[in-house]
Amino acid sequence: MTVPRIFLKKLLKENEKLNIEGNNFHYLIRVMRLRKGNKFFCVDETGREFEGEILDIQKNKLIAKFNFLKTDFGINYDLCLCYGLLKKDKNELVVSIASSIGVTKIVPVNMKRTMVKLEKDKIKAKIERLKKIAYESSRVSYISKEPVIQEITNLKEITFPEDALKILFSERMGLPNFIDCKEEIEEANNIVLFFGPEGGITEEEFNFLINNGFYPVSLGERVVKTEIAILYTLSVIRFIKNGKL
Repeated sequence: MTVPRIFLKKLLKENEKLNIEGNNFHYLIRVMRLRKGNKFFCVDETGREFEGEILDIQKNKLIAKFNFLKTDFGINYDLCLCYGLLKKDKNELVVSIASSIGVTKIVPVNMKRTMVKLEKDKIKAKIERLKKIAYESSRVSYISKEPVIQEITNLKEITFPEDALKILFSERMGLPNFIDCKEEIEEANNIVLFFGPEGGITEEEFNFLINNGFYPVSLGERVVKTEIAILYTLSVIRFIKNGKL
């Protein structure tokens, strides 16, 4: 059986004893049905991994002792995913995929051809839902830290880092192929990817991104759904940087 794994927003110490409550308690005891003496993995706020042993279980909390295992150096670069807001549960799929592969930040973007418009009172609930998905996907994929999920943002309100390698994916003809960026990807410590919405990127938005330092590329002659393009691209980048998923 896979050893359960949780995240703690806390700096852990060797041989520390700690109360585990809330969602982590529910997951370990109610879902995974761990008992006194069972062990689990825990990642602290610095990305270090510990092995926890359950010393006692009470009504709404457990007491565990932690022993340091390792520090995860598997992802030593920042990878930000920006994409035009998608319809229905496709946003959840994108966040799940990106979190499993190791993206550090996800930015859903409102654009002119975005096919879904969320009401203000639903935006907060949507973001909270995406954060939970990011947490869960990172946990089960043994990623050391879940990505930051930024609030849904209008394109011209985003500030892009000047020192990042910025890549814009487009269905336009005559653009360089994505794989032509291989050497730049290998050397980059900070990468920003931008995918348009299902309705495509307008000329104004395209020029705005180019003026902000984005390099436009194509994934080839086939036109695929945004979520498929994102999955493919993130997998290729992870392979280029790490030689493995």
